[in-house]
This record gives sequence, structure tokens and C-alpha cells, in this order.
Amino acid sequence: MSDRGLVDYQQLQANRQQLDQFNQSLATIKTETYNNWSEREQLAFLINAYNSFTLQSIIDQNPLKKSIIDIPRVWKRRQFAIAGRKKL
Repeated sequence: MSDRGLVDYQQLQANRQQLDQFNQSLATIKTETYNNWSEREQLAFLINAYNSFTLQSIIDQNPLKKSIIDIPRVWKRRQFAIAGRKKL
């Protein structure tokens, strides 16, 4: 992230291992674990997952796009496993 709070997508794309590992780990959360979390914990989990999947969706593009809004129908075409199911 830059000093202005912007994501360096080229750098993230070149060094994506941690992001990919994190996103893969989201699928391993058991549904019963998720269901036992408070509403606030569930919301935080889903927001973090959405943000992380957004980053992945951007850096999966070649050539890179400047923003998620530059990827037509991105959430219609992509699905990610989360807490044992396809959610996003």
C-alpha cells in the first residue's frame, strides 16, 4: 500500500502468495464455527473476505485493471469458497 493508501496492484500481483493462502483458508472455516460467531464477528469476517477476494479478482487480470469497476460483471463470473460454501 502506498503512502496515500492506494494498493500497488503490480507489486501485489508479483507477490501474491500470502493473499492466495489467506483466500484459500477462508474456505476451511467450518460452517458451524462461522455460525457460532456473533453477528459482528460474522460481518467482520465477510467484509474481510470480500475485500480480499476483490484484491484477488483485480490481480488475476492480465493486463491489470486500475479498479474492480473496470472488470465487467466480475461478481457474476467469479465465485469463491468461504466457510465451506460458495458465497462470493
